[in-house]
Amino acid sequence: PTGESELLALSAKGRLVSCGLCSPEEPDVELTPAEIGRRIKELLSGIGDTSERVSFLKKAVDQRNRALASLNQVMNVSAALLSSQEGHKPIACTVTANWSCLLLQDTVTISCLLENCSEYSLEEGWTLCVQLLASPCALEEESMDSATTFTFPIDQLLPGNKRELTLPLGPAADTKLDLPLTISCALYYSLRDILGSGSDSSEDLDDFLPDDSPLLSPDREGICLPLSQCTIDMLQCLRFGSSPPGPDAPPAPSDPVETFLKVSREQTEPEEGKTPGEENLPPSAASIRVSSELLKNALKTSETDVPLCCATLRWLLAENPGAEALSSTEVASVCGMAPDG
Repeated sequence: PTGESELLALSAKGRLVSCGLCSPEEPDVELTPAEIGRRIKELLSGIGDTSERVSFLKKAVDQRNRALASLNQVMNVSAALLSSQEGHKPIACTVTANWSCLLLQDTVTISCLLENCSEYSLEEGWTLCVQLLASPCALEEESMDSATTFTFPIDQLLPGNKRELTLPLGPAADTKLDLPLTISCALYYSLRDILGSGSDSSEDLDDFLPDDSPLLSPDREGICLPLSQCTIDMLQCLRFGSSPPGPDAPPAPSDPVETFLKVSREQTEPEEGKTPGEENLPPSAASIRVSSELLKNALKTSETDVPLCCATLRWLLAENPGAEALSSTEVASVCGMAPDG
């Protein structure tokens, strides 16, 4: 029979049981091969969309995890440096001046030794910034901005490791080396690498760190951690010969006022057929008289120690790597060559 049917039955315990028999609403319809292929394509397309979305979400999660790990490492390094401002820094940069042969020419270079004594590793993203700033007394009137900054990306610097970087200080063909130089070293980390480069505004950085945070760089683009600041002067750049100085004392310096007037006349009144500065001018010289008792008290030396003149030379050239011979010999005078020859 067609349609719905209902059967009534009596169980062994005397209960009346009703059973309904329903015919299928629609009979199974056979699909054509074209319809089967279309449905298979729809299923495969849905599977592909789901897989692509899962891959996108997994990539976003991995990127966020890496950003959080980098941010944690940056915060650890920042906390280690900021907590040791008064004492020995766990990450230090030492600057020294040396003479090196570059392109078959002797020139003054500075060596920046970056040492990681902390328990954290400097991973990719950190940059060592070295700024050279000429002293105002050495600037010419037309010089407005004399600061030069060099950047060195740090791929990886594990705890306990060191890395040495060298910068030439030799002047160009038409310039001169202005001394003294103030050299500032700092570590920089760009927050754009963590927050992403797609954001053009600084709202994310403002939410991340407060306005008065000591970590933010002046451009508010990253974290800047000062390491060291030192001054390179003429005494540190003097070059000494390999042979020890002779016993003869150097000639007495001429009067500085007469030397200045003579140089000024030769610069303002050049000889016929010659331009100012064409011939070698006599070097400027000056003498300074200091009380011996004042030097003894300042250097904390006595007559039983090395002679006062030798102790003074050692103190003046203590930061010159080429004057190591002074620590083993007693000399009263030395002769060195300045960077300009």
